[in-house]
Amino acid sequence: MTGGLFSCWFPGVGALLDYLNGTTGIQSGVVCVEDDRTAKGEPSRKPVLILHLSKQSHYGQHISRGFPALEFSKGPLGVFRPVKQLTYEYNYYKQWATIDHPFNFGAVLEAASHPPDMTTARDAEGILLADFNNDGEIDVCHGPENAFAFIEHWGVNEHEHQGTPFCHAWYDDNYVARIAMRAYCSSEPWGLHDSPVKSRFVVMEGDATHDPYPHALEDPAQYPDQISLHAFYLANNGHWGKVQLAVDALLKKSGAKYNLVTKRFDYPDIHDFYHLCDMKMVFQRLLDAGYLKRNGKEESLVFQHIVALHGQIMTLQLKGKSGAFTSWKTGVKKGDGSLINTETTVLAMLALGAGSLWTFEPTEYPFAPSPGFIQFPDTLPHVLCARMYEFEKIGNGLIAQGPHVRIPTGSYSACFNIRVVKGAQQKNMPILTAHIFDGISTIAVCEYSFDDLINSRLDESWKQLRLPFKLDVVENVIELRLYWHGYCDLDFGSISISL
Repeated sequence: MTGGLFSCWFPGVGALLDYLNGTTGIQSGVVCVEDDRTAKGEPSRKPVLILHLSKQSHYGQHISRGFPALEFSKGPLGVFRPVKQLTYEYNYYKQWATIDHPFNFGAVLEAASHPPDMTTARDAEGILLADFNNDGEIDVCHGPENAFAFIEHWGVNEHEHQGTPFCHAWYDDNYVARIAMRAYCSSEPWGLHDSPVKSRFVVMEGDATHDPYPHALEDPAQYPDQISLHAFYLANNGHWGKVQLAVDALLKKSGAKYNLVTKRFDYPDIHDFYHLCDMKMVFQRLLDAGYLKRNGKEESLVFQHIVALHGQIMTLQLKGKSGAFTSWKTGVKKGDGSLINTETTVLAMLALGAGSLWTFEPTEYPFAPSPGFIQFPDTLPHVLCARMYEFEKIGNGLIAQGPHVRIPTGSYSACFNIRVVKGAQQKNMPILTAHIFDGISTIAVCEYSFDDLINSRLDESWKQLRLPFKLDVVENVIELRLYWHGYCDLDFGSISISL
């Protein structure tokens, strides 16, 4: 019923609403409130998403892409599987072989291809899932009731064709997956425990004592993910100058190149999808730290890469046969035969929500773009474009409104990613006005001029506008409205709510 009610506003989102309403484990849900659209002959009641704060620093929730990926992971083709029978016989990595558990790569693959039975082995760092007393053996062969763990993959490719699964649960996969589950306030995987050997992913949670790749910036053979995890360690210790060196190294290794057609950066030397996610999270940490601004360094270029990486991650998200967003495969090229796996899924969820509490897209639920604004799916996917030659069709200039969510009371900032496009411009006129409503009254409003929207050093570059607001109403319904006044061409990207 909820999905049907909302589909009259945004077709195709009923499944997402039902998911938020019943399966996140945090009592997220949908309620109905009276709405001022009644006078316009539109539905007088509409649902409101109740959102909760992430349990992880630096990572929030991407509403229109992160939650569908989470839902897919828990579905019949997903990588979050029930632990009914867990076995440990052979080791996948030769360096962790023992007499009782010898190295046998083929035997691991064979044993893990017979679901619902699940296998495990020591991960790349020698840590074993479900080894709660750290004696080198799993302690429980059957998980408790309703125990789930993330497996390597379920054999699903970009066309939802299912091949041979690798029903194998790694400690490291489940560790990084737990970070994502906490960010999205969802069920955590079973089998994790404190280990005397730290997982390389502890740096993503702020650990400042363990550097998994201390020589990442000295060794040209290091992979982007190794440089990124080293950068997290540096960030956790406040070594921002070295983090900037890591960012430079990542850009060089990625072959970053500005695309004059799409007007964003491409990364042609990145072949493993999750490396894009790692890069985005590192770049966001550097920007959020304020180091660049404090030291008179150029913030804008780093922000352009953040926007570009965000767009790349969204572009590469797969759609299922129903048309709904699902997850991501390991490779970046279409038709490469790569599969959806745990690491790509959870790192993308984290990257899309990095740096804010809740992130939305103006072209996707729960935002509603107004008629008259256009999209260029081949060159500017996920971007809402305002062009002066279309202004007469738009009426009052309302670009988009949403997200109609309920959030905890407190002090926040609404953040809008905006880009001025070359063309006719009237620089002395107000270009954009933003309003924030709490369901009862306007709590913040700001008018932006041409100078507010441009970067002095980079033409046609993205800029983030921040509008602070204080929320005191408990039963609030947050709505952001953006009005364009038509004096220059604009592109509108992600919209987020941050502290």
